[in-house]
Order: sequence, then structure tokens, then C-alpha cells
Amino acid sequence: MPGRAGTMWSAKGDIMVKGVEELLARIESVRRELNEQALHDSLPSSTMLEKSRELDRLLNVYQAVKTGARLTQG
Repeated sequence: MPGRAGTMWSAKGDIMVKGVEELLARIESVRRELNEQALHDSLPSSTMLEKSRELDRLLNVYQAVKTGARLTQG
């Protein structure tokens, strides 16, 4: 949800970014980290699961911003 000075939070309140450009950069960074981890680990690890969940949350925030949906913290 948009906050003061263009800051956006995830529904859980754990992701804070200032603007869409920063959000997209963070999405790409986490996506890269997840892909690198997948290349090095033969089985999914707890770290990969955490990164996957983080990427999901970031994508949810982006989708909400893109569609104008309102996220609620909870």
C-alpha cells in the first residue's frame, strides 16, 4: 500500500520500498539470488523457500501497485 513519501509496504508490513523503480530492482535482485541458489543446491533448501516467499510478497506488492489495489496490513 502506498505510504508516506511514496513508500510501499507488503500486506504483512515486512517489505518497504520507495517507489516502483526500487520495487522492481528488489524483485530482480531476489529473483537472481533465487536462481543462483537453485543452481548450487541439489534440493530445495530453507533458504530457497524463504527467497521464494520473499519474491512472492514482492510480486504481490507490485501487482497491487499496478492494479491500484489496496493492501491491508495484518
